[in-house]
Amino acid sequence: MDEPQDGKEQWVPAYDRMEEEGQLAQGIEQAYSIFENCRCCPRQCRVNRGKGGRGFCRAPYKPVVYSAHPHFGEEIPLLGYSGSSTIFFSFAEGRGCDYSKHTNLTPVL
Repeated sequence: MDEPQDGKEQWVPAYDRMEEEGQLAQGIEQAYSIFENCRCCPRQCRVNRGKGGRGFCRAPYKPVVYSAHPHFGEEIPLLGYSGSSTIFFSFAEGRGCDYSKHTNLTPVL
């Protein structure tokens, strides 16, 4: 953790810590490998997004992040000392995907 401010530990994103530890590039590579046989949502379409394939969600190889920020509205065991993270991705929400709760985040393509 970073130096406390006013007695509280400052929130630091996990990717900052990974970069400091020399693990960020490996984490990015591992994340992109998931898209070679995509099972990111419960539909598990297994399309190879790395080669231009698009499954039901039509999402491209590089994820489109709608928003990302710290989140403090979860149960205490999930929050730890610094909160959890919330990341919203664009795409499947506007295509009738039953697995998304956000229907207004998808750009029109």
